[in-house]
Amino acid sequence: MCNMMSLDLKKTLYEVHPSFVELERIKSMSISDSTLDRLAGKVHALNQEKKQRLRKVLVFAVHVCHLTKVWVCVYL
Repeated sequence: MCNMMSLDLKKTLYEVHPSFVELERIKSMSISDSTLDRLAGKVHALNQEKKQRLRKVLVFAVHVCHLTKVWVCVYL
């Protein structure tokens, strides 16, 4: 989702918990419930942002469609 929304994955994970930026480490790590809650909150916020951006694209597409109809009526 970060790639699709042009977000930096490491920065996004760091905002949830600084230890997440060490993605290359091999040993497993224990994650607390509060960290999981923050991660779930971040995923939810990103999904909401994605939906908002999609709505903007759809509104833009409707406007382009209307402008195209106006252009066709005026110039044809």
